[in-house]
Amino acid sequence: LFICGLGNAADAVEILAVSLIMPSAGLELGLNDTEKGVLSGCIFIGMLAGGLVGGILGDILGRRATFAYTLGINGAFAVASAAAPSFRSLVILRMLAGIGVGGSVPIVFSHFAEFLPTARRGLFMVILASFWMTGSIYSAAAGWAVVESPTWTPLSRPAPLRHQRMCRLRRCWTWSALGSSNICYFSYVDW
Repeated sequence: LFICGLGNAADAVEILAVSLIMPSAGLELGLNDTEKGVLSGCIFIGMLAGGLVGGILGDILGRRATFAYTLGINGAFAVASAAAPSFRSLVILRMLAGIGVGGSVPIVFSHFAEFLPTARRGLFMVILASFWMTGSIYSAAAGWAVVESPTWTPLSRPAPLRHQRMCRLRRCWTWSALGSSNICYFSYVDW
C-alpha cells in the first residue's frame, strides 16, 4: 500500500508542481499567457502517451517492472526539468516526465488491486487514491516554502537577485522531483 501510494502521490506532485510555481516562473522566464498554457498543459500530452503505452507494457513486461520504469522516467525528467536552460527544453522535459506520470497511473491501481481480497478491495483502493491528496499537500508545502510571492517584476531587481530567485525555482523543482518520484522509485526497486 505504501509503495503504490507513494507512486500515486508522486503523480500528484508532478502535475501540481508547474501550477504552483507558474507565477514566479512566468515572471522569471518572461512567459506570455500562451507560453504559460503550453507549460501547464505539456505534461498532459506526455501523460496521454504514457497512459497508452504504460498499460500495454504492464501486460507485456509485468506491472511491477513497468511501475518501476515509469517512476524512473518521471523522476529523471523531473530532475532534468530543474536544469532546463530554456523554455523550449523545459516544455520538452515536462512532456517526457508526463510519460512517466501517465504510465504509472493505470499501473499503480491495477497492480495494487491484484493483491487484494475482493471483500476489502474497495476500501484499500480508496486508501490508495487518498495518497493523491498527500502528494497535493506535499507539493503545496514545497511551493509555499521555496517560492516567494511574485509581487515584483524581473526588471525591478538587480541581476544577482533575479539569479537567486531562479535558483530558488530550480530548487523547488528539484525538491519536488527528488522528494517524490525518486524516493518512491528507489523504495519500489529495493522492495
